[in-house]
Amino acid sequence: MKIAIFRNHANDPLSFAIKALMRTQYTHAALLEDEAGLGIIEAFWPVVRRRKLDPSEVSGIDFFEVAGLTPEKTQAVVAFCDAAIAAHERYSIANLFRFLAPARAVLGEATDAGNGTNPVFCSQFVFDAITHGGGVPLFSKGVNSGEVDPGHLAWSPVLVPAPLDARVLGAGISNQ
Repeated sequence: MKIAIFRNHANDPLSFAIKALMRTQYTHAALLEDEAGLGIIEAFWPVVRRRKLDPSEVSGIDFFEVAGLTPEKTQAVVAFCDAAIAAHERYSIANLFRFLAPARAVLGEATDAGNGTNPVFCSQFVFDAITHGGGVPLFSKGVNSGEVDPGHLAWSPVLVPAPLDARVLGAGISNQ
C-alpha cells in the first residue's frame, strides 16, 4: 500500500480552489491499494470509494510508502477503508472550507472521530486510515486529521517517495 498525492486530479471541479486555498501543488490524496491494478481508495464526492486509476493519471501523482506500515497494519488500513465504504462515509466540502479562518469561525473546527463514520475530505480520510486504522501516526501528537490538506500530508516524516514500478506502468508512462 502506498499513499498517492495528486498534483493533477482529472474531472475534479474543486482542484483549482484546493490548490489556491492550500497554497500547495497538491490537490487530492488517496490510498494505492493495488499497485499492479492501479486500484485506489479515496474520499471523493459523494462518498469514500474504490476505483482504478487511468494510466494517464499516473504522471500527475506522487506516490509514497509509509515507514512502519507492516503487512498486518496494511490489513488493518484496508479493514478501516472497507468499513468506511460499507458505512457510505460521506465527503465533506464544509471541512475544506474550514481551512479559511472566517469559515471556521462560523462552521467551527472539523470534527472527526477517526473511525470512518464522519464526513471527511480526501487527505483527512488518508490520515485517518493510516493513523487510526493502521496505527501508524503520520504526524506527532496533537495534529487533527481535519488540519491536514493534501500538500501538508506530503510533509509527513514517515512518508518516503516511492515511484511505481515501471513494469506496472508499461512502456512510456512515467510517474515522476
